[in-house]
Amino acid sequence: MQKVKSTMVTETILSDDNDRRFLIHKTWDSKLPSLAIIMLNPTPSESVTIDHTTLYILNNCVELGFGSVSILNLFSTINNACETVTDKENLEMIDRVAEKTDTLVYAPGTGKASNKSFQQREEEVLKVLIRHESKLKCIYDPIGNFPMHPLCPRVHHWTLKSTSVKSLLAKRPCSKQTQEEN
Repeated sequence: MQKVKSTMVTETILSDDNDRRFLIHKTWDSKLPSLAIIMLNPTPSESVTIDHTTLYILNNCVELGFGSVSILNLFSTINNACETVTDKENLEMIDRVAEKTDTLVYAPGTGKASNKSFQQREEEVLKVLIRHESKLKCIYDPIGNFPMHPLCPRVHHWTLKSTSVKSLLAKRPCSKQTQEEN
């Protein structure tokens, strides 16, 4: 019989008023590669509690051989998806984390894709991600749809594939409509 002990260190960066979360970073093996994931908006989960999304992220990161994960979002306001303000602090955090990570996963899902605030924010974030495009990936479902959100039932076990900012912009409903009009 053997006893296995493990430790997971969690760092959470919040605004002073606790209304915005910029980052949750979890490390369980610092010798392994790191992954950062960008989703839509944060939940009230903090350092100790783990929501379903974080659970799926952690399980997939371990399964794929990563030793840490940084969880970021397009919008930093907790439980307020698609707020209309530009969030410079959040953009700076995304850029700093993207610079340091080994793999960068873009996974906000498609549920808000036709929302104008979402589109504006996505464009701001994707402009930042151009500098980090060499490590940019998406979660694909078994039939090739992307970018998938970790909670999508079809992607509980991730398939990560490299992608480009151009291909992400082409997936937008307004991009398709513009292409059809031309």
